[in-house]
Amino acid sequence: MENIFHLKKAAFIFCALTSCYNSTASSQQDDYSVTATVSTEFNPMSSSWYTNPWPESDIPRRLEQLTPSVITQLGQTSGTLLEVDPSTTYQTLLGLGASLEHTTVYAIRKNKTAEQQKEVLRSLIDPVQGMGMNFFRVSIGTSDFADGTRAIPAPDNAKGWYSYQDTPTSPFSIARDESLGIIETIRMAVEVGVETNNELKILASPWSPPRWMREGDNMVDGGPLKADMLDDYAAYLRKFVEAYQAEGIPIYALSMQNERQFEPGAYPGMVITWQMERDLLIEVYENFHNIDGNYGPELDVKLWTLDHNFDYWQQAKLQLDSFKAMGKDHYVDATAFHHYGGVSENMGQLHDAHPDKDVVFTEGTIWGLSSDGNKRSYEALIRHFRNWATGYLSWVTMTTQTLNEANQGPYNGLGAFDPTLLVKYDGDNANWYKTPEYWLMSQFSKYLKPGALRIESNYGSLQTVTNVAFLNPDGYVVLIVANSTNGVQQFDVISEGNQFNASVPARSIATYRWKAGLGQSPHSWQAPPELPQFPYAENSIEIPGLVEAEHYDLGGAGAAYADVSTGNNGGVLRADDVDIEANANGYHIGWLDAGEWLEYSVNVNQGQSFDVLIASASASSGGQFHFEVNGESVSPILVTPATGGWKTFVSTLHRGLQLNAGEQVLRLVIDGGEFNIDSFHIVPAGSMEPPVQEDICEEATVSILAGKIQAESYCLASGIQTENTSDQGGGENIGWIDAGDSVDYGVSVANAGSYTLNLRVASQNGGGEIALSVGDTVLANVQIPGTGGWQNWQTISVPVQLSAGYQQLHFVFINGGLNINWFEFVETDNPTDPTDPTDPAAELEEGAYYIINEASGKALDVSGVSTSNGTNVQQWSYSGGLNQQWIAQHVSGNTFELVSLNSGSCLDADNGSDNAHQWACEGNTNQQWVIEGQSDGTYLIRTKAGNEVLEVQGGSANNGANVRTASSVNNNRQKWRFNDVE
Repeated sequence: MENIFHLKKAAFIFCALTSCYNSTASSQQDDYSVTATVSTEFNPMSSSWYTNPWPESDIPRRLEQLTPSVITQLGQTSGTLLEVDPSTTYQTLLGLGASLEHTTVYAIRKNKTAEQQKEVLRSLIDPVQGMGMNFFRVSIGTSDFADGTRAIPAPDNAKGWYSYQDTPTSPFSIARDESLGIIETIRMAVEVGVETNNELKILASPWSPPRWMREGDNMVDGGPLKADMLDDYAAYLRKFVEAYQAEGIPIYALSMQNERQFEPGAYPGMVITWQMERDLLIEVYENFHNIDGNYGPELDVKLWTLDHNFDYWQQAKLQLDSFKAMGKDHYVDATAFHHYGGVSENMGQLHDAHPDKDVVFTEGTIWGLSSDGNKRSYEALIRHFRNWATGYLSWVTMTTQTLNEANQGPYNGLGAFDPTLLVKYDGDNANWYKTPEYWLMSQFSKYLKPGALRIESNYGSLQTVTNVAFLNPDGYVVLIVANSTNGVQQFDVISEGNQFNASVPARSIATYRWKAGLGQSPHSWQAPPELPQFPYAENSIEIPGLVEAEHYDLGGAGAAYADVSTGNNGGVLRADDVDIEANANGYHIGWLDAGEWLEYSVNVNQGQSFDVLIASASASSGGQFHFEVNGESVSPILVTPATGGWKTFVSTLHRGLQLNAGEQVLRLVIDGGEFNIDSFHIVPAGSMEPPVQEDICEEATVSILAGKIQAESYCLASGIQTENTSDQGGGENIGWIDAGDSVDYGVSVANAGSYTLNLRVASQNGGGEIALSVGDTVLANVQIPGTGGWQNWQTISVPVQLSAGYQQLHFVFINGGLNINWFEFVETDNPTDPTDPTDPAAELEEGAYYIINEASGKALDVSGVSTSNGTNVQQWSYSGGLNQQWIAQHVSGNTFELVSLNSGSCLDADNGSDNAHQWACEGNTNQQWVIEGQSDGTYLIRTKAGNEVLEVQGGSANNGANVRTASSVNNNRQKWRFNDVE
């Protein structure tokens, strides 16, 4: 009965913290009511959803109805403030949905009658009884989630990959789609949409043209589309649209190629340049609109471009720029995005460049909630919409428990896509079940209607709640709020001069609906009643166990805590008066003063004596504290030491805590001193030896030197923040650095001696200064130059001396105004001979590479993505384009030709100047380059003709900076990294 008790208790806690006291001016429902539902994550990304699924009843909340809140006049606010303005509008919503590829279709149909299949589809499409999806993606031919070996007629390919026209002379036919039930199931979905007054929109995407249209005569690893096949492929796509429409399946939109910058070796895919895709779009548009030809009746189908990852947005921009320059910008309607590279903000960047063109999210699978900005969580869906996405499509809607049953692609095992929204039970039955993701996505799809306008709202934060707001065509505001934290989050909403307050449980999404344009509420604001006291994470903390200091109970001042200052001085995690600050391990409570206390609901498994291992930090004299239960002391006064810094945490073991068995409230009372607390671990007495005094950095990840350290991998930090970086390799950099901020890293130095510290920095104006120290020893003072922008990256170098063994590197920023992406220490006492054949850096292997300048972090780039002889070679921010991909073709020894993957031309040292450009490969020595490996993993690229090395002219960090050859001066502008093309 224990689990049942906890579930009931958790439900009561949430009720007490949300609608049971929200906006208590009136319990009567009227136009000024806010209705809401909530769903909670449960074991996201667990393979057990396929092997041993939990009953749906175990999922904590599944569109759980909340007691309506009352919209009141303005009053006081507490917690996070969300301001919603329906008068400021953004993009129009196309819809939300998922895919109906063959793996999903197979699972929908298996062992089911037609009515049972419709039941599954209603659960997805019906806006009242189901999810309300109205947007679906289908594949033109087979995708990677398909099993064409079941098709009739049997495809030639052993894996069953097929198109609709096997040879140039064979008739076009969708018979294989019909034999697999794809046509019938999609048509049935369209019918369900009509029956439930929820008309579907269908996007169709090809994974490959017919093999005979490709350079390599194969749908897998078949190379690009033949240049003379654009007309034929446009006619092929017309036939597909007409064939599906004849079957009662209208196609709303068409993309030209699924993931056009990725050609997998295990299933159909094709790489084409943005220029070829542009030319194909022109052919398709003119075919579909019967321009300058006799193609057939006009087809009203939207044409979308890219259909690939966020980080290819710059290619899409170049293509849209090109369409506009040609006067044909109306030929393309939208850009489609996937989430396997880049970030949501890239969609916003493209929208800013071309605000008249939609962006749509067309492929990706997400699970649960995540407070770390994880792009594959339902919180990310909020960010997609806030970055102008007009629609969202989940990838793979349903599968059988046996994942490779109807899936010939490589992603057909546990861990590959856990779990889908729906799952078909194995066996001869017709049974199926819903996973938690079904309910989380329903919080969006069930309430957001096609034609809704996104409206203004402030984002919030990942440490509290985040949100997105829409105005539905019926005049109702829909506010979707995500809580990615481990505790209940309270917030207030102010909109059109009124307000209401609410809360969202941990790891949950709640959706709120109310009528817009009501005018001032007749209900006056009333203060909510005193909150009852409840555990932070809904269930009591088990003892023995670890207690995070910031997880004190909910209930507010006087009930769950007492704090002598007003407001949260640290400004993170919780919106009350307790001072919480971020550190590399999460959070800690700071600014502790005598007379303050915090309470924790605990469940003690067995009454006995306990020891307490407390992680504390103090730059002063340490502190004193004790524990109480029911007003009685249960420990002596315990003393924490001075540790040398407010974020230098040390764990100390204390004896003498006496607790009885059972549920109780443990109060931590501050008796004196100045100190911070990260956590305390309560263990049975005598079960743990006092620890050797190690700081929090040594307990965290320790980097081995020599080597590279990502700046965001600090163990302690004060004042800095992280953000996504556009530097080569992606990830995050640290920024928003002001004078007095600091950051620490735990390192272990293999060899004492002289090192070169390379710092990867960016600064708009320069003037930054860093003091690097270990203990009391200053290792270096580093001046930071201006690089021309916060994401214009440059590597600067200074010499340092390091001792062997573990040490804590302390960076203090004397002056701010800089960002850091990474830093590295290169040993200089024992440099490796770059010509030594035993040094792996000395030998470059043949292959495809992005070639990145060490000083600027930008890629070797053929200007304008041109294929013409004499086109200048420059540097440009890494985008992954073919004009930034180079084939290193071995000539002899360590001599190579560098061939542009975009043009097929060679990197060429111009005979008449020091400039570098591309030219058709002729085997001349000015097209041959000696690649000399360096001890730091970089390479010099030396022309065989003139013995000069390739460099970025002037060491510029700017896009478009010229690349030339010059005498070697051992500078980072002449060093290059060869990064494998993935």
